[in-house]
Amino acid sequence: MDLFVSANVLKIFEKEIENEVSQSFLFYGDKGLGVLYAAKVFARSMLCEKKVLGGCDKCYFCKESLKEWYDEIIILETKGDSIKVEDVKKVSKKVYYKPQYGRKKVLIINEAEKLTPDAQASLLKIIEEPKKDLIIILVSDNKEMLLDTILSRVVCVNFFKKNKKDLWVFLEKKVKKNKELISFCVDYFDNMVKDCIDYL
Repeated sequence: MDLFVSANVLKIFEKEIENEVSQSFLFYGDKGLGVLYAAKVFARSMLCEKKVLGGCDKCYFCKESLKEWYDEIIILETKGDSIKVEDVKKVSKKVYYKPQYGRKKVLIINEAEKLTPDAQASLLKIIEEPKKDLIIILVSDNKEMLLDTILSRVVCVNFFKKNKKDLWVFLEKKVKKNKELISFCVDYFDNMVKDCIDYL
Protein backbone atom coordinates (compact mmCIF):
# COMPACT_ATOMS: atom_id res chain seq x y z
CA MET A 1 0.00 0.00 0.00
CA ASP A 2 1.68 3.21 -1.20
CA LEU A 3 0.16 5.58 1.36
CA PHE A 4 2.32 8.36 2.78
CA VAL A 5 0.40 9.91 5.69
CA SER A 6 0.97 10.75 9.34
CA ALA A 7 0.56 8.24 12.15
CA ASN A 8 -2.53 10.14 13.32
CA VAL A 9 -4.25 9.76 9.93
CA LEU A 10 -3.37 6.06 9.85
CA LYS A 11 -4.89 5.63 13.30
CA ILE A 12 -8.14 7.29 12.18
CA PHE A 13 -8.24 5.11 9.05
CA GLU A 14 -7.68 1.89 10.97
CA LYS A 15 -10.32 2.77 13.58
CA GLU A 16 -12.96 3.64 10.99
CA ILE A 17 -12.23 0.60 8.83
CA GLU A 18 -12.50 -1.73 11.80
CA ASN A 19 -15.46 -0.19 13.62
CA GLU A 20 -17.30 1.78 10.88
CA VAL A 21 -18.18 4.52 13.34
CA SER A 22 -18.70 7.48 11.00
CA GLN A 23 -20.27 8.05 7.59
CA SER A 24 -19.11 11.52 6.53
CA PHE A 25 -15.53 12.76 6.33
CA LEU A 26 -13.52 15.78 5.26
CA PHE A 27 -9.96 15.04 4.15
CA TYR A 28 -8.13 18.35 3.91
CA GLY A 29 -4.59 19.53 3.28
CA ASP A 30 -2.40 21.38 0.81
CA LYS A 31 -2.33 20.36 -2.83
CA GLY A 32 0.43 17.90 -3.58
CA LEU A 33 -0.02 15.86 -0.40
CA GLY A 34 -1.94 13.09 -2.16
CA VAL A 35 -5.21 13.68 -0.27
CA LEU A 36 -7.44 12.48 -3.12
CA TYR A 37 -5.32 9.35 -3.48
CA ALA A 38 -5.66 8.73 0.26
CA ALA A 39 -9.44 9.10 -0.07
CA LYS A 40 -9.48 6.46 -2.80
CA VAL A 41 -7.39 4.11 -0.66
CA PHE A 42 -9.71 4.67 2.31
CA ALA A 43 -12.79 4.06 0.14
CA ARG A 44 -11.37 0.79 -1.15
CA SER A 45 -10.52 -0.23 2.41
CA MET A 46 -14.10 0.39 3.56
CA LEU A 47 -15.39 -1.96 0.87
CA CYS A 48 -12.83 -4.70 1.50
CA GLU A 49 -14.42 -7.87 2.90
CA LYS A 50 -11.40 -8.46 5.14
CA LYS A 51 -11.22 -4.82 6.29
CA VAL A 52 -7.61 -4.44 5.25
CA LEU A 53 -6.16 -0.92 4.99
CA GLY A 54 -5.54 -0.38 1.30
CA GLY A 55 -7.54 -3.49 0.42
CA CYS A 56 -6.60 -7.15 0.49
CA ASP A 57 -6.38 -7.40 -3.34
CA LYS A 58 -8.07 -10.80 -3.10
CA CYS A 59 -11.74 -10.33 -2.29
CA TYR A 60 -14.34 -9.54 -4.94
CA PHE A 61 -14.66 -5.88 -4.04
CA CYS A 62 -10.94 -5.17 -4.02
CA LYS A 63 -10.59 -6.67 -7.49
CA GLU A 64 -13.65 -4.91 -8.88
CA SER A 65 -12.74 -1.53 -7.37
CA LEU A 66 -9.73 -1.31 -9.68
CA LYS A 67 -11.97 -1.31 -12.76
CA GLU A 68 -13.00 2.03 -14.25
CA TRP A 69 -16.66 1.11 -14.52
CA TYR A 70 -16.98 0.06 -10.87
CA ASP A 71 -19.85 2.15 -9.50
CA GLU A 72 -19.73 1.44 -5.78
CA ILE A 73 -17.08 4.18 -5.54
CA ILE A 74 -18.38 7.40 -7.12
CA ILE A 75 -16.13 10.43 -7.61
CA LEU A 76 -17.63 13.87 -8.19
CA GLU A 77 -15.18 16.44 -9.54
CA THR A 78 -15.07 19.24 -12.06
CA LYS A 79 -12.55 20.81 -14.42
CA GLY A 80 -14.39 24.11 -14.12
CA ASP A 81 -14.50 26.75 -11.41
CA SER A 82 -17.42 25.34 -9.44
CA ILE A 83 -19.46 22.28 -8.56
CA LYS A 84 -23.09 23.25 -9.03
CA VAL A 85 -26.25 22.12 -7.29
CA GLU A 86 -27.24 20.21 -10.43
CA ASP A 87 -24.04 18.16 -10.11
CA VAL A 88 -24.86 17.24 -6.51
CA LYS A 89 -28.45 16.34 -7.36
CA LYS A 90 -27.29 14.17 -10.24
CA VAL A 91 -24.83 12.24 -8.11
CA SER A 92 -27.36 11.95 -5.26
CA LYS A 93 -29.52 9.85 -7.58
CA LYS A 94 -26.60 7.46 -8.07
CA VAL A 95 -26.03 7.01 -4.35
CA TYR A 96 -29.74 6.67 -3.62
CA TYR A 97 -29.83 3.09 -4.86
CA LYS A 98 -28.47 0.33 -2.67
CA PRO A 99 -25.05 -1.12 -3.49
CA GLN A 100 -25.39 -3.76 -6.18
CA TYR A 101 -22.84 -6.17 -4.76
CA GLY A 102 -21.52 -5.08 -1.37
CA ARG A 103 -22.60 -3.48 1.87
CA LYS A 104 -21.73 0.11 1.04
CA LYS A 105 -21.22 2.79 -1.55
CA VAL A 106 -18.64 5.56 -1.26
CA LEU A 107 -19.07 9.09 -2.64
CA ILE A 108 -15.89 11.14 -2.98
CA ILE A 109 -16.23 14.85 -3.77
CA ASN A 110 -12.88 16.22 -4.93
CA GLU A 111 -12.07 19.92 -4.50
CA ALA A 112 -15.13 20.31 -2.28
CA GLU A 113 -14.28 23.99 -1.80
CA LYS A 114 -15.64 24.48 -5.34
CA LEU A 115 -19.16 23.58 -4.21
CA THR A 116 -21.46 26.56 -4.69
CA PRO A 117 -23.58 27.65 -1.68
CA ASP A 118 -26.64 25.97 -3.22
CA ALA A 119 -24.64 22.81 -3.92
CA GLN A 120 -23.43 22.76 -0.32
CA ALA A 121 -26.98 23.16 0.94
CA SER A 122 -28.05 20.21 -1.22
CA LEU A 123 -25.11 18.13 0.03
CA LEU A 124 -25.95 19.04 3.62
CA LYS A 125 -29.32 17.32 3.27
CA ILE A 126 -27.56 14.09 2.27
CA ILE A 127 -25.12 14.38 5.17
CA GLU A 128 -27.85 15.17 7.71
CA GLU A 129 -29.98 12.19 6.67
CA PRO A 130 -27.37 9.66 5.54
CA LYS A 131 -28.26 6.30 4.10
CA LYS A 132 -26.81 3.52 6.25
CA ASP A 133 -24.95 2.09 3.28
CA LEU A 134 -23.35 5.38 2.13
CA ILE A 135 -19.98 6.88 3.04
CA ILE A 136 -19.19 10.44 1.98
CA ILE A 137 -15.65 11.79 1.69
CA LEU A 138 -15.04 15.45 0.92
CA VAL A 139 -11.53 16.35 -0.29
CA SER A 140 -10.37 19.94 -0.02
CA ASP A 141 -7.34 22.20 0.24
CA ASN A 142 -9.45 25.08 1.57
CA LYS A 143 -11.95 23.86 4.15
CA GLU A 144 -12.78 27.46 5.17
CA MET A 145 -14.90 27.64 1.99
CA LEU A 146 -17.27 25.01 3.37
CA LEU A 147 -20.35 25.78 5.45
CA ASP A 148 -19.94 25.51 9.22
CA THR A 149 -22.99 23.25 9.24
CA ILE A 150 -21.12 20.81 7.00
CA LEU A 151 -17.89 21.02 9.00
CA SER A 152 -19.78 20.27 12.22
CA ARG A 153 -21.24 17.07 10.75
CA VAL A 154 -18.14 15.44 9.29
CA VAL A 155 -15.01 13.86 10.72
CA CYS A 156 -12.21 16.28 9.79
CA VAL A 157 -8.93 14.56 8.90
CA ASN A 158 -5.97 16.90 8.53
CA PHE A 159 -3.20 15.93 6.10
CA PHE A 160 0.09 17.75 6.54
CA LYS A 161 3.65 17.49 5.33
CA LYS A 162 5.81 14.91 7.07
CA ASN A 163 9.53 15.46 7.48
CA LYS A 164 11.89 15.19 4.53
CA LYS A 165 13.68 12.14 5.86
CA ASP A 166 10.46 10.11 5.97
CA LEU A 167 9.55 11.21 2.45
CA TRP A 168 13.04 10.37 1.19
CA VAL A 169 12.80 6.82 2.59
CA PHE A 170 9.29 6.39 1.18
CA LEU A 171 10.34 7.49 -2.32
CA GLU A 172 13.47 5.34 -2.30
CA LYS A 173 11.35 2.23 -1.69
CA LYS A 174 8.64 3.22 -4.16
CA VAL A 175 10.43 4.51 -7.26
CA LYS A 176 13.86 2.83 -7.11
CA LYS A 177 15.65 5.91 -8.48
CA ASN A 178 19.12 7.22 -7.65
CA LYS A 179 19.53 9.01 -4.34
CA GLU A 180 20.59 12.32 -5.87
CA LEU A 181 17.41 12.56 -7.94
CA ILE A 182 15.23 11.74 -4.94
CA SER A 183 16.98 14.35 -2.82
CA PHE A 184 16.48 16.94 -5.57
CA CYS A 185 12.75 16.19 -5.76
CA VAL A 186 12.21 16.35 -1.99
CA ASP A 187 13.87 19.78 -1.84
CA TYR A 188 12.52 21.19 -5.12
CA PHE A 189 8.90 20.20 -4.50
CA ASP A 190 9.01 21.29 -0.86
CA ASN A 191 8.28 17.86 0.57
CA MET A 192 5.06 17.34 -1.45
CA VAL A 193 4.71 13.60 -2.04
CA LYS A 194 2.38 13.73 -5.07
CA ASP A 195 4.58 16.22 -6.95
CA CYS A 196 7.66 14.11 -6.23
CA ILE A 197 6.03 10.91 -7.49
CA ASP A 198 4.68 12.62 -10.62
CA TYR A 199 8.15 13.93 -11.45
CA LEU A 200 9.96 10.67 -10.79
